Amino acid sequence: MPGNAAATSLGGAATSGMGDDIGWGRDYRAWARTTGFVNSAAHGNRLLVTYVTPPEAATVYRGNAALVRNGAQSGFRRFPVGTQLVAESFRKGLQGKPGIRGPLFFMRKDRSGWQYAFTDADFRLIGEGTTGRVAFCQACHESGVAGVG
Repeated sequence: MPGNAAATSLGGAATSGMGDDIGWGRDYRAWARTTGFVNSAAHGNRLLVTYVTPPEAATVYRGNAALVRNGAQSGFRRFPVGTQLVAESFRKGLQGKPGIRGPLFFMRKDRSGWQYAFTDADFRLIGEGTTGRVAFCQACHESGVAGVG
């Protein structure tokens, strides 16, 4: 995948515009794959495959995911600053199997907290930051419902 020098912001407002290349996280398939195909009602009832970097964050992700599956209300570990997650989505095809690739969902943690973004399947930006089109992402993830906070 070719790189892109599109400037993005780690703050609430992105300096990239809708349709721009996201400019970060494009190498996600080189990161730790932390899930198989998991159904996500919150992501359009799509199947998601999640990738995480750095490796210690992937360990945190797997541990927190196990707690979520078991219905835990506490015991979640915090992700280190520098963590990046990408969830690749797929429409459900025949018999619930992965079909056409859909949007990609991005998260990264900086000193101010989590930043969110999502793109179409070709990495064209739809929303980024902490407000606007990604406000729903922040509300769900920071509530603890998603086990990523």
